[in-house]
Amino acid sequence: MSLTPSSLTPSLLTLPQWSDFEDIARPSLISISQAHPPSQWLIAETHGDGVRILLCSGDGPLREGAMLPAPQGSQPILLGGGTAIWVPLDDRCLEKPTSGYLGVWMSGPPQKNDATLLLMRSKASLFDALLNQLQLTQKLLGQLAQAQLDAETDSLTGLLNRRGWNNQLVREQARCQRYDHTCTILAIDLDNLKRINDIQGHCAGDRLIRRIGTVLAETTRQPDIVARIGGDEFAVLLVNTDSLQARSFEQRLATALNTVKIDASVGKASLRPGESLQDTLCRADHSMYANKASRTPRLGRP
Repeated sequence: MSLTPSSLTPSLLTLPQWSDFEDIARPSLISISQAHPPSQWLIAETHGDGVRILLCSGDGPLREGAMLPAPQGSQPILLGGGTAIWVPLDDRCLEKPTSGYLGVWMSGPPQKNDATLLLMRSKASLFDALLNQLQLTQKLLGQLAQAQLDAETDSLTGLLNRRGWNNQLVREQARCQRYDHTCTILAIDLDNLKRINDIQGHCAGDRLIRRIGTVLAETTRQPDIVARIGGDEFAVLLVNTDSLQARSFEQRLATALNTVKIDASVGKASLRPGESLQDTLCRADHSMYANKASRTPRLGRP
């Protein structure tokens, strides 16, 4: 029977938890080898018609990466002037079972050793439990990261929401203070969202919101921070950018908004020494509303 792994039996090396598993399993193998000399303790996996050693400890002829004959149950096998015994890792609890083995090489002729088999099966169960626990931990960490991302993302535009924006402001504030950098915040408000919602319906309003979200994402640079912080309000933080340098972004944004026929009002403020970025945002917001109220030229269509 061929022992070639299928898609249902991935290599242990490809498991996300392998690195953490190796950090724990390797010292354990070394400890077992030192307690039971002369021996080598191994973790291997099915590979082709045999097994490949993944981890190896102790004094003996075997090395990591070496290919060995396939195990025949737990029967001793003559190997390298000694005896090799294998027991499978009971990995049925993993999402995708693997073909892993715990092995021991001992000098001397084959002999039945119930105590060694009992120890091996006990250790194999512990290694399997470790693999399973690390897998669960990886899965939970992934779910936690996704939950945090969802909590900070505006579902309509895919931009940051107000919570995500505030968290980014904290990080950017610390970076500006540490490296003595500056930045500029723009507050952007859609001029006609309420009228569009009233006349054309909220689906049309949602399309407008998604459209300006796309424009902002495509107009800004990769390090910049873009968020939808209210129903029709957006904010952009231009990193390492002073008020004068921000003018080029305003020009690009005005062109982009004109192209897609979106009317918006804008306010701008750059970080002052000793000022919090929340206060900078408030100044940008006040500037935006002042521009809207005074009917000064707006970003977007005239």
